[in-house]
Amino acid sequence: MAMELERASFIVRLWLEPSLKEEGRWRGHIQHVQTGEAVYFHDLREMLRFIEEHSGVPFPRQDSSRAHQGG
Repeated sequence: MAMELERASFIVRLWLEPSLKEEGRWRGHIQHVQTGEAVYFHDLREMLRFIEEHSGVPFPRQDSSRAHQGG
């Protein structure tokens, strides 16, 4: 039996906010098209959490021991 995939659509706006102390930070706004719910975020992880909550599909977590290895 074929599994029917539910689809979720998002509108994402991203911009780099300049900072005197740092190189800059990503800021953004995301809207879930089906519900109209939207939030501003100050961190890309917040955007990913919003997508996970509205899609019901968790993102794979990166293994921190592998993330710091070169190659």
